[in-house]
Formats: sequence, structure tokens, C-alpha cells
Amino acid sequence: MKKLFSMLVFMIPMLLLSQTCIEAGTVEGTWDLEGSPYVVYGNIYVGSHAKLVIEPGVEVLFRGWYDFAVYGTLSAVGTESDMIRFSTYNIPHIKWKGMSFKNTDRYSDLSYCIFEAGEKSMEDDKSYNSGGVLSVINAPKARITFTNCIFRNNEAYYGGAIHVSDAIPRFYDCEIINNNAIVGGGMNLIDGGNITMKGTRVAENTALLGAGINLYNSQPKLINNTIKYNSACLLY
Repeated sequence: MKKLFSMLVFMIPMLLLSQTCIEAGTVEGTWDLEGSPYVVYGNIYVGSHAKLVIEPGVEVLFRGWYDFAVYGTLSAVGTESDMIRFSTYNIPHIKWKGMSFKNTDRYSDLSYCIFEAGEKSMEDDKSYNSGGVLSVINAPKARITFTNCIFRNNEAYYGGAIHVSDAIPRFYDCEIINNNAIVGGGMNLIDGGNITMKGTRVAENTALLGAGINLYNSQPKLINNTIKYNSACLLY
């Protein structure tokens, strides 16, 4: 028993060190399962000519209210049994600013990913308080695809989980659940937010206006989706 205890004491520091610290700045290359979790200590971004590959089962955990901006290419392809998770180090006490694709024309593929605990400040102006965990803005030529991804427990003024403007991302067989906003509890599509969404479940989101999806000046393609159990209450 004493020998077993000694072994456990020896292993605990090793387990605590089995993570990769990511400082603020540019990120690229490959994040593999051996280095997981990747703990983020500042705002990070993929440069316009760079590529980041995130392998199945990896966790990306933010230690504060930081964002993840993608100007280049992101490949985050998990599996049904080994999903990739974007979250925070200490839910619910810590939130992060979410992932953004802005001013890009690159290709990105994300599948079997979980996006949670994202939050945009309710006090910021429109350009900074949209899309609790994902925003795709001014990227009409980009090919950005989300397949079998889960967007849950996020919050923003516009688009509790997702905000899209002047872009055409695609969402296949995803879940957008239990998000909260003032406008667009699950998703906010404005000014050319011409998404394609197929086989996706949008449920249990709340907002004052547009509980599931808020739509303005956009022409999305919505195919065989389930949109139910969302709640809106606009008071005059």
C-alpha cells in the first residue's frame, strides 16, 4: 500500500504537467492529442497564410475572456467518439470570446467539435457583441464548413451561439442548443448571412426577439432542420 501511494504521489505532478500552454499571438502547425489540453492564456489567431490542424480528442481551454480569430485555414476534424472541445478551463466561472472568421477567403473544415461557454459582452457595440461562440463576418468567398458540431451554453447580445454577416458558411447535422441572446438566441443572420444549414437541430434557445434564428436581409438555405422548443419574449 505504501509503495502504491508513493507511485501515485509521483504521478500527480506528471498528470498536472500533461498540458500545453498557448500564449497570446499567432498559432499554426498541429495540435495533437498527446499535448492536450491546450490551455490558452491570451488572444490567439491563425494568420492569413497559415494553417492550424487540431486532431481528434483535443481540448482547447481558455483561461480567460480571450478570442480565437481565424484568418487562414483551420482543420479541426474530430470523430464521433473523440470530439474536439473548445471551452474554458473553469466552467461556469470563466468564459471566452469565441471563435471568429473575419475578412478571410480561406477554406476551413470543422467536424465533431463542441463549442461551449462562449460569451460576448452585453455592453459592447454591435461589432463586438455578436456571436457568443462563433462569428463569421465579411467572408463571402471563404469555404467554412461545420459538420456534426455542437454549439451549447453560449451568450451574446446578437446571436447567442452564432452570428453570420456577408458570409456563406455551411452547417450540416449540427446541434445549436441552450444558448441565450437579446436578439437571435441560437443564431443571428444579417446582411448577407446566406448560410446553408441541413439536418441541424436548433432547440431550447432563448431571446427577447428571434429565439431560434433571427433573420434580416439574408437568404439562407434551410433544409430538413428541426427548430423547436425555443423561447422568445419581446416586451413593449
